[in-house]
Formats: sequence, C-alpha cells, structure tokens
Amino acid sequence: MMQYCPHCGGSHPRGQRCRCQPRKRRPTAADATRAEREPWRKRYNDAEYRRARQQVMEAQRGLCKRCGRVCARKVGGRWMCADYGGEIHHEDALCDGGGHDRLTLLCKSCHAILDARRRRAS
Repeated sequence: MMQYCPHCGGSHPRGQRCRCQPRKRRPTAADATRAEREPWRKRYNDAEYRRARQQVMEAQRGLCKRCGRVCARKVGGRWMCADYGGEIHHEDALCDGGGHDRLTLLCKSCHAILDARRRRAS
C-alpha cells in the first residue's frame, strides 16, 4: 500500500520514509560543546528577538527588502516567514557582536547572497 507525501507530492510505501525527507542527523560530540563555542546562538531564542522579528515583518509587510518577493504572511495575528521562504537577516552579525536592532526580512536566495558576501569580506 502506498502513502502520499505532502512535501513532494509523490508516493512511497506505507511505513517508510519518502526519498524527499532526509534522515535526521545523530548528535555528535561537537554538538554538546556548541553552546560554549558559539554563545551568541542562544540570543536567537530570546523574547527581544522574537518581538523584533515581528516588527520587521510588519514594517516590510512580508516582502523581501532586496527583491520584493512575498516571503512572509500574517497567520492568526502573527507573522510567519519559515513556511513562505523568508528569513530574518542581521545587518550586523550576532557572531560579530551585533544585536537585534538592525534586522531585515529577506527571501532565502537574497539572504544567501548577502551572507556569502559577508563571508567573503571577512
């Protein structure tokens, strides 16, 4: 018996994982020390960041600042960007000491371009 995959629209044998779904990665020893090596990562989960994200998406009305593509939608009073291809970009990277004060909503491709430029520059 086959089962429909909502991600790719294909079908796969019931009880088996679809080919479009990658296997979950097993935690490594490096994962345990990640918080110590990258202390700035925990700032992604604080209330200030979530509030700032909502303000940025509201101000930009869900549009990518660089190309104008729709990359966020308002669902139940809250802006959501993950399901619509949007990402929040820090103008000043957290790992470089930046904060949540200069955020921009970008689509995935524009965000990848800007991050690649940032990595090349450093």
